[in-house]
Amino acid sequence: MSIRRHGPVWALLAALLGVTAGAWAAPSARLERDRVADGETVRLLIEAGGQVSGRPDTRPLEQDFDVLGVASGSRVNIMNGRMEASTTWTLTLAPKRTGRLTIPPLEVDGQRTPTLTLEVTQAPVTGSAAGADIFIETQVDPDTPYVQGMVLYTLRIYHAVRLAEGQLSDLDPANALVRRMGEDRQDTVNRDGRRYRMIERRYALFPQASGELTLPGVVLDAQVPERRRRSPLTDFFGRDPFDDFLTSTRRVRVRGESHTLFVRPRPAEAQGAHWLPAENVELVEQWLPPDGPVRVGDPVSRSLTIRARGLTGAQLPALVPDPEEGMKVYPDQARTDTRDLTDGVVGEKTQGVAFVPTRAGTFTLPSVHLRWWDTQADRERLAELPARMLQVLPAAGTQAFEAPSQESAERPPAPTSMSPGPPVVTPSSDGQAAAGGVRDTGAVETPAETDPWRWVSLALGALWLATLALWLRGWPGRGRDKKATSPAPDRLEEGPARTRFQKGCREGNGRLARRGLLEWAAAHWPGDPPRGLQELATRLDDPPVRQMLTELDRSLYREEGGEWDGKPLAHRLRQLPKALSVGGRPSPLPELYP
Repeated sequence: MSIRRHGPVWALLAALLGVTAGAWAAPSARLERDRVADGETVRLLIEAGGQVSGRPDTRPLEQDFDVLGVASGSRVNIMNGRMEASTTWTLTLAPKRTGRLTIPPLEVDGQRTPTLTLEVTQAPVTGSAAGADIFIETQVDPDTPYVQGMVLYTLRIYHAVRLAEGQLSDLDPANALVRRMGEDRQDTVNRDGRRYRMIERRYALFPQASGELTLPGVVLDAQVPERRRRSPLTDFFGRDPFDDFLTSTRRVRVRGESHTLFVRPRPAEAQGAHWLPAENVELVEQWLPPDGPVRVGDPVSRSLTIRARGLTGAQLPALVPDPEEGMKVYPDQARTDTRDLTDGVVGEKTQGVAFVPTRAGTFTLPSVHLRWWDTQADRERLAELPARMLQVLPAAGTQAFEAPSQESAERPPAPTSMSPGPPVVTPSSDGQAAAGGVRDTGAVETPAETDPWRWVSLALGALWLATLALWLRGWPGRGRDKKATSPAPDRLEEGPARTRFQKGCREGNGRLARRGLLEWAAAHWPGDPPRGLQELATRLDDPPVRQMLTELDRSLYREEGGEWDGKPLAHRLRQLPKALSVGGRPSPLPELYP
């Protein structure tokens, strides 16, 4: 009676015991196929009894396989009061090599799957002649490059079926720099009567060591639609409109051909200081000012550009001349650029140099020589720029000293009209005296009788001195009016502005340094503040500071940006000059009473 009453409870317990017993069973594993070709994928099916959470540990497979995906599912069956549950996993594997591969045991919920074996054979010819749905073509030029020379690598993917979730492996060979050139190009081509979509991608490779260099074949992982039987809708519409919704997909892996390059070392005939294997190299320069003489302290700028076909801008050297006696050299930060062409790359490096003469004379700026190796003709060539003669004149405001002649040394100084003293009386050639150009016909007179204007000149001079003293002290009320209308500038602002300028120089902040320097100069010269760095540079009688201000101004408008080192400017420019000429400009002459 009690057994019949509690029958459903016993059935449920029996089912639970069945599920538990099934969960204790070892998991099973099997391969969808035990023989595949290189480049194909295979599915590994694993099944475990019971409801199992998590997924199998796939790390043991990473030695010989790439795990492209893991899908899981569960199933529960109840039959005659007995419940059966199981969990399945489907692993999509891509073999990494050919031969007999072993699939090791995988751990699932504390238990291990059995060991399996997979045979991977050489892949058949994948090309249009074989009618493949997807194939890859690669091309290298040249296959015997020089070390650090350019190798053009062209990759083309042909597919006659729709690709979904396509992913191409990176081209990353050992001991070589790789640059991807431009964007992918797509086109439609016909191969052996079949229509393919073609995707072309180009790379520029630069081997960094001589010897053999292996370029492994790139791998394409994608999903393609499963083949279906021809639908009647295809005959009517030309294609089945439900293919995109109802067609299942499968993963494929296609591997391209590998290449081996024989990289040649630098030849012994290359005598240049820099090793530049290229198709063409040229030098271009620009001078500012372009011609004509310059003066001491005026900078002369030269912009030198190296343009090389077959090299990147980073591979080109920076040509900075050595300093000469009487000439200071200030190199600018070099700018590099690399442009992609259809058949290679063109690299450029531009180096700016400022020459500041410190003395007058004639200077010869040496010619520029750059040796490079012509990879087309397989010989060394020379690119050069001619020397330039530079005529430097003395600085503006200075005059050459001339020794006085014998005649001017013996001649007495002529009196000026401003002299308050009496005219000088000199004997004439006929024995008579002349004064102020008038011949004297009388006797000699006393000073009081002959020079009545002396006292008038003395009185005018005393009146002028009294007027000057009153002007310096200020008339009564004049100081109050001046203070009310135009207050004197606050000299305390000069200190904070100078501090901001020095902080910008220490931190390499060009904008802060420029703003602080102009504020400092405005507080220093309140009557005539400079309007920019160039105007300030003309006021400073210091060629190195002038060149540093020019570099600061250039750094603010440089396209590629870059770091600016302001520490030399802060060290050099500690004080602003106080001696000013008319208009608030610094006076080139020293003070009369230092």
